[in-house]
Amino acid sequence: MIFHLGFHKTGTSYLQAHVFPRIRNYNTFSWAECDHIFRSLITDNVAFYQLEETKKRWQALQADSALPSFFSYEEFMGPLFYQSSPNLETKVKRLKQLGTEKVILSIRNQLGMLDSIYRQYIQKGGVVKSIDFLDADLRIFNLDYCNYGPIIKYLITEFGRENVLVVMHEELKTDEQSFLAKIESFTGAEIADRTAEMKTTGRGVNRSISNMSIGLLRRFNHLSYNYFRPSSLISKKLKSRRMRNLLQNQLDPVLLSKFSNRNNFLQKQRAELEDYYRSGNRELDEIYNLNLGNFGYPI
Repeated sequence: MIFHLGFHKTGTSYLQAHVFPRIRNYNTFSWAECDHIFRSLITDNVAFYQLEETKKRWQALQADSALPSFFSYEEFMGPLFYQSSPNLETKVKRLKQLGTEKVILSIRNQLGMLDSIYRQYIQKGGVVKSIDFLDADLRIFNLDYCNYGPIIKYLITEFGRENVLVVMHEELKTDEQSFLAKIESFTGAEIADRTAEMKTTGRGVNRSISNMSIGLLRRFNHLSYNYFRPSSLISKKLKSRRMRNLLQNQLDPVLLSKFSNRNNFLQKQRAELEDYYRSGNRELDEIYNLNLGNFGYPI
């Protein structure tokens, strides 16, 4: 079994929609199928988790029992906001019980990743300003979520260096063929039509809204029905998702994006964040020689 563990915001939606389904010599599974199979694995504590039930759900969805399985499920690395799930050690133990032999981690420059995560937080209904988003007392987001070095070092102790592949979101964007060749070499997967150009629109490609729209949506979220607050001060029909779609599809293209900058929302905390992630990135670079500094990672 091969398991692509994530992380969130590293091109996982694109890979799940346009790349992994084209693997010919593995059973592959949609995100919804992975969620059905593994949701209990990542959420249930030891008193409630049932290994055999997970196996049954997996086996029921296999297209060809003679082929090995390839999963991609970024939720394994934990929810982005207000994290609460079994620790990594517990989840890895459960994966190994299922027969996982190799794991893939896709990573991204933390500063760009955190900006993308904050944007997602607002689009899901968040109201906290960017300057307070990382406040540890609010417990909205845990900075260690993308502290890659210690996480990957632990996975290496469990699976072995040769069974842990690390690939970069930046390479997926700039040299998709090289990115996919690494996955093929590591897994033995055969990806049909691998030379097809990357899609930049449509299902599986997440498109953010402008900074000005993010600001407007954050204020709107105080009144609306949304993911974080499934209630509304005025009407349930007043949904953050609807406002987000209006901003993205109507107001941004014709107006707001023309007057909005695209600066990183966490730019004021840049120096602090670089200091926080530098040590872990150096550890990772020493193991994999990824030249992370060339891609803007704090080194």
